Amino acid sequence: MVRKTIAYTSLPIDDPRLLQVVDTVRATHVNGGCFLYQFVPADVSLWDRTDRHQSGHQDWLLAFLGSKSVHAAAAAVRIPYPLHPLPQHTLLAEQEFENTTYELLYRGGAYFPFKGSQDDARRLSRRFVSAMLGERRDSVYIYRLDGPWTPWFCDVAWDCTIAVLNRAERRWSLFCVTDTD
Repeated sequence: MVRKTIAYTSLPIDDPRLLQVVDTVRATHVNGGCFLYQFVPADVSLWDRTDRHQSGHQDWLLAFLGSKSVHAAAAAVRIPYPLHPLPQHTLLAEQEFENTTYELLYRGGAYFPFKGSQDDARRLSRRFVSAMLGERRDSVYIYRLDGPWTPWFCDVAWDCTIAVLNRAERRWSLFCVTDTD
């Protein structure tokens, strides 16, 4: 798989729509945690050349999660190296992503509830998803990884990972949440 050779650069997270959800989830998932990372290819020309030769969306996900540069930047999540097999995952539609984010927010963590209303959680999740997906939604793949696919996860009801590939913007996002009682 050629894409394994792609190195990624981690981007700073400075969009208030993203930061508000991350801060809110961290406040309710205090025994676990919440991390959000965004990445772009270090060599855009390599990305463009290999993008044409990928056989499917699973290749993209495995190559991204298997990248040494992603492992280094997301060290707190403790992604196994090598990552094989690909963790169980599901492709989500935009509305499913919004609903997943809403549920993470509204149900809170093991001991600390969300401090807003259902409408607040819905508004925050809509804004978060909009920021994560960007303008070119026709080229977005949203993956939900199931269960504790790294040792960082607590292996209980609050484990959630969302990986978003925006091919048009050449950007990956990785949102990981866990908590325990």
